[in-house]
Amino acid sequence: MAPLARPAATRVPSIIVHGGAGGIGTTAIQLGAAFGAKVLAIDSPASRCAALAKLGADRVIDFHLFEEWPSER
Repeated sequence: MAPLARPAATRVPSIIVHGGAGGIGTTAIQLGAAFGAKVLAIDSPASRCAALAKLGADRVIDFHLFEEWPSER
């Protein structure tokens, strides 16, 4: 397996992490931030959203603030 390396692209990569407060989500946020990506994290409630910003997310969306966001799968 090859070691992680910065992308060769000249543009800043962006990632979206839905459910950012979970184990995989927090790892994705930290890795994305460490490699210089712009990170958008989506979760709820506000307490978890605040934690995502501290982990390195550039933008955080609390999906409960949007009425049109589906509440059930």
